[in-house]
Amino acid sequence: MGSSDEQLDELLALRSIYDDGEVFTAAVRESGGAEGTASVHVQISRPFEVAAIQSEDARHSVDYMPPIVLTFSLPHDYPSVNPPSFTLTCSWLTEAQLSRLREELLQMWTNNSGSVILFSWIGFLQNDTLTFLDIGSPLSLPGCQTLRIVLEYDQNKRSDVFDRELFNCQVCLGDMPGSACIQFMECGHVFCRTCLRNFFELYIADGAIDLLKCPEDKCNTKAHPNQVKELVSDALFERYDRLMFQLSLDTMNDIVYCPRKGCGSPVVVEGDGTMGSCAECRHTFCLRCQMAYHGLARCRSDLDDIFAEDDIAEYDIEAMDDPSTLSNADDESEENSEWDAVRYTVHRCPRVKCGNVATVEKKTPTRACCSTCLYQFCVHCKRAFHGVAFCQFKSGRANTIRTIYKYGSDLDKLELEKKYGKKLLQKFIEEHSSKEWLKLNSKTCPKCRTHVQKMDGCNKMTCSKCRCYFCWLCLEELSKDRPYKHYTDKNTPCYNAVNRVPEEEDDVELWD
Repeated sequence: MGSSDEQLDELLALRSIYDDGEVFTAAVRESGGAEGTASVHVQISRPFEVAAIQSEDARHSVDYMPPIVLTFSLPHDYPSVNPPSFTLTCSWLTEAQLSRLREELLQMWTNNSGSVILFSWIGFLQNDTLTFLDIGSPLSLPGCQTLRIVLEYDQNKRSDVFDRELFNCQVCLGDMPGSACIQFMECGHVFCRTCLRNFFELYIADGAIDLLKCPEDKCNTKAHPNQVKELVSDALFERYDRLMFQLSLDTMNDIVYCPRKGCGSPVVVEGDGTMGSCAECRHTFCLRCQMAYHGLARCRSDLDDIFAEDDIAEYDIEAMDDPSTLSNADDESEENSEWDAVRYTVHRCPRVKCGNVATVEKKTPTRACCSTCLYQFCVHCKRAFHGVAFCQFKSGRANTIRTIYKYGSDLDKLELEKKYGKKLLQKFIEEHSSKEWLKLNSKTCPKCRTHVQKMDGCNKMTCSKCRCYFCWLCLEELSKDRPYKHYTDKNTPCYNAVNRVPEEEDDVELWD
C-alpha cells in the first residue's frame, strides 16, 4: 500500500472515531499529503481543582479543561519516510511543558517509524498528558487570565453536555432534553422550563419571592436571579428585582424609611445617632419619633403631657361610646367669640425650655411660629409642622377624635372637618380603625414586624413575608430545622402547648 493510501485510510479512521467536527478536521492537498487539526481533551480525574498561582487559596472545581490543539501537516512520503510536521498549543500549559510533549511525540515516531502515528499521538495526549507532566489536583495556573479562560471553557462545555442529555421533570413527569430544562446548580435538580416558568410567574405575581426555590420536596435551594430572568417576562423580572431589593432592605437593621408622605425612600442609619437624612427628599427626621429632627430636645412623643389640651378633652369619652347619651350640640350656647379669636391665633411653643408665645400665620392657619426660637409647629398636635399630612396623635386622643366623629352631633363633625379637613379626617379614621383591628386580631412577626393573623391550626406560625417560624403564644422565633422543639422543651413556657388556645382568644369573633 502506498503512502497516500495509508494517509487516506488513517484520516478516514480518525474521522469515524472523532465524528464531531470540532474535535478532528483534515483535508487532502492537491499537491500531495494532507493537513488538519485535532482538539484533544485531556482526561482528568474528578474532582479536579484549579487556582491562579497568585491566589492558590481560591480554588475552583472543574470537569473539563481546554483542549490541547494538535496542528499537523502530512508530507507526501508519510508514513513510509518522514514524520508529520506539527505544532502544539494549549492555554493552560507552559511553553516548557509543551516542549516536553513535542519531544515525546517525536520519540514515539522514532520508535514506530514507517507506521501511521496520528492516532497514537492523540491517544497519548488524551490519556497520558497529566501523568507524563506530573500534573495533579490542585493545578496552579500561570495567571488570573488563564484561570478565567479555563473556568469559561468548563462552564460552556458543561452547558453543551447538559443540552444533549435527557432529563425527567419531576413536576410534569415528562422526558425533556437539557436544552428545554433548567438545573439548580447548588442541588443539581433539573426541571423543564415550562413548569419552572409557571412556578416562578405565580409566586412573583403573588409577591412571595422567598418561595422561588427548587420544587424538589424538602429542597431549599434558592433560584438564582439569572434563572428567573431567563424564564419570566421583563415586566415580571422588574417586579421580582424590586421585591428582592425591598426584602433585602427589610432584613437590614441599619435601614429605615423616610416618614415623609409621598416619599418612603430607604435611609441608611449611621452609627448610634438619632438623626436620619433622606437622600431623595432631603428630609431630616428623628429615628425614634419619626418627626422632623429636633436635636437634643426630647421626642414629641415624650412631650404629649405638656401639650395644651384642646376642646376635645372636654368630651366624656365613656359616654360617647353610647350614642343615646350624646347631647345635641346644636342646643349648646357658643363660646365667647373674643376668647376663640385669641385661643386660635396664639399658642404656647411646645419646645422644651421655650414655652413662649407663638402666632398663627394667616396664609397657613394650621401652622404656628414661635417668636423666640422660630420653631414652626402644627397648632392641633403641637408637633413639627407636617403640611397637609394628618396629625399624629397618641392612641387615646385618636380614639377620642374617632368617637366624636362617629357619634357626635353634626356640629361636632363639622367642627372637626373644618379643623383637620374632611378628606384627611376620613382617611385618618379609616387608617386608625384598621390599626385597631390589626392590634386586636393579629400579632407581629418577631423578625420583620409584619402583621400575621391566625385563623386556625397550631401555635407554630409562619410569616408570609420573611417565612420566619415563630410561636403564637410567646412570639419567640423558632428554629428552621426543628420548630416544634419549642413545645417539647420543659424549660420553655410553651411546653406541651402546641395546640393551646390563649384565654383572651377563647370565643373571639374575628369578623364583624
